[in-house]
Amino acid sequence: MKHIKRFRLFTLLLFFSFFSKPGLPFSEEDVSRSEDATTPYWPHKIFSWQYSSYNEPSWLEPDEGVSLFKKAAEAWSQCGIKIEYKGSTDHPGFFKDRLNTMGWSILKPAMRGLTLRQTIKDTSKLTEADIIINRENIYIQNNKELLQKVISHEFGHALGLVHSIACENIMSSAAQCGNKIPAILPSKPTEDDLAQCMERYGVK
Repeated sequence: MKHIKRFRLFTLLLFFSFFSKPGLPFSEEDVSRSEDATTPYWPHKIFSWQYSSYNEPSWLEPDEGVSLFKKAAEAWSQCGIKIEYKGSTDHPGFFKDRLNTMGWSILKPAMRGLTLRQTIKDTSKLTEADIIINRENIYIQNNKELLQKVISHEFGHALGLVHSIACENIMSSAAQCGNKIPAILPSKPTEDDLAQCMERYGVK
């Protein structure tokens, strides 16, 4: 009987730890696991995505959220992977469900966005990539150019790309670049960004 009670207590603790992050229905373990593959890619060169209006911030104009993601998708489609928009939903979609969902939630204050990538075990083949933009980050709230850059950057991660060391690129990392970030931010992938994507998908 004691063993049963202990098992139930363990199950409850596991459940609450899994759903304890504000606004996010996944654990820190999921976040770290998403970066296991060093060169992840979509094996069939097709990336389908949906937009979630769940938790969409009030500071956006009507339909602005989905438009920002569509703009990012259109720009990345030049690199040789077929990108398909599958419509929108008002449900939270950040689960392991083989659906690639783009949307909003509450992350740690300094974080602008996060991409959760899942791969087939022991391979680099992607099976899912969800993008979450931090609706509470004050910098992207007050700078639409930065917001577009962040969305396009995370979209690159969803396609399997890694950070660029050139600070003028979409795939540059704010943490790595510091005060080297250009005054005029890129709103779409640069030639270097597209070259990284084309190399990933075998486009010459």
